[in-house]
Amino acid sequence: MDFIFYIKKLIFPLFLYLKNSIFSILILFGTSYFVLRKLKTKFSKELPSITLKAFFQLTFISIVLIVLIKIDFKYAFILVVAAICFNAAKINLSRFPLKDFYERKRLFRFLWALYFVVNFISFIIIYPTGFFKFSPEVIIPLVGISVAGAMRGVNLLISTLFNKVNESKDILEVVFSLGGSEKEALDLLKEEVLSYSTLNTRDMFKAAGIVHIPGVMVGLLLAGVNPIKAAIIQFLVLNLILFNVVVSNFFVFRYFTNYFPYKKFFQNINKKEE
Repeated sequence: MDFIFYIKKLIFPLFLYLKNSIFSILILFGTSYFVLRKLKTKFSKELPSITLKAFFQLTFISIVLIVLIKIDFKYAFILVVAAICFNAAKINLSRFPLKDFYERKRLFRFLWALYFVVNFISFIIIYPTGFFKFSPEVIIPLVGISVAGAMRGVNLLISTLFNKVNESKDILEVVFSLGGSEKEALDLLKEEVLSYSTLNTRDMFKAAGIVHIPGVMVGLLLAGVNPIKAAIIQFLVLNLILFNVVVSNFFVFRYFTNYFPYKKFFQNINKKEE
């Protein structure tokens, strides 16, 4: 009975808040969907499903946060952090243009471990500031923000790198014929690939405060935090994201300098052309 009562206590606010916001949500979503359908974009078909998925994911994580705050196991949220990193690595894997099981498994394990370790290090760095508590309601959102940024950067890196390798096939063959290594071959593409994969993060820094006030700062201001303190915390969060994006991209690029599957990739391209 206590469990049922607790579930009702969680679900009731959900329906209450949804009832208050459903009209605005339907207008915002409906307009976006109508415009995309009018433009005859293919991805408009997936908009309802990904929107519902986002709603259920946000609802789920909010319930998880409430449960984690209530239970006695203080560091149980580390499992949630591992799950966030797992999901990010899985999404990155969908960008990997090869179906080879071994290649995919190795890349997935590398990405999962990378995100977890990079986040762990970044939180060790920011913890002494005193702005952030080591608790679920603080750590999980911050991990979500930083891993999301790193995931988008790695997605761009993977897509760009494989496209550039395909476009530069002749140049790379010359490098290999002259005795060059895989690292030396990919270093030719390094600046362009890393520049493109970190573009969103760099643009975020350029626009922060001038074009838009980032989400964390908005939340702090609405909560009544001193604007100067809110700005400092937001700047710290931006640097947290930058750290995760740049370090993750660097190590993923280095991963491919050692394990780029040239033969399988070009065989795959040739099959598609045929």
